[in-house]
Amino acid sequence: MQCIIENCEEGLSEWLYLEYRHAAQIWHGRIIFTNVKPDMEVKLGALGDIRREHVYELKIENAIVLDPLAPLPLTPEDMQRANYVVIGGILGDREFTGKTKAWITSKMQCVARNLGKIQLSIDIAAYVAREMLEGKTISQIPLTSEVEIEHEDGHITVLPYGYPIVNGRVLITPGLIQYLKRNLGDDDA
Repeated sequence: MQCIIENCEEGLSEWLYLEYRHAAQIWHGRIIFTNVKPDMEVKLGALGDIRREHVYELKIENAIVLDPLAPLPLTPEDMQRANYVVIGGILGDREFTGKTKAWITSKMQCVARNLGKIQLSIDIAAYVAREMLEGKTISQIPLTSEVEIEHEDGHITVLPYGYPIVNGRVLITPGLIQYLKRNLGDDDA
């Protein structure tokens, strides 16, 4: 089983890179980034395999697309039967917008499954898929509905995405809190 992230962003922002790097760590390097732009190749090539083609242009078989608008939830059995799990490399909005369906699912002949009603970041979708590959169900993976990051000046940044609770702590993209404090930090309030 390999994880494929179809990059749907034009540039490789620091936030996007942090999520991609974390996804690659979660999948122990068994990851393929597709639709990689030339200026992303070096950084993403250090994390996993890269392809300039879109995922739907590759000759892959037995794939599952993680699509928030898919009618059925992903199961561990789905993961055991598949060769690839495809995640949209789309930085999220507050609500599901249908981008995954329009940009990926509609162009592939494969199974589509959702990960529940909570919006997940790219790397956390990779985490949940990996946990399900290990046999957990969605209901066995506790997720927050949002996370609040408090800055030193009292300003709060709300991340309206689900993050898993692992060993009693919220698992957030490594480096993201520092990025937010640096870029939405105390001097901007």
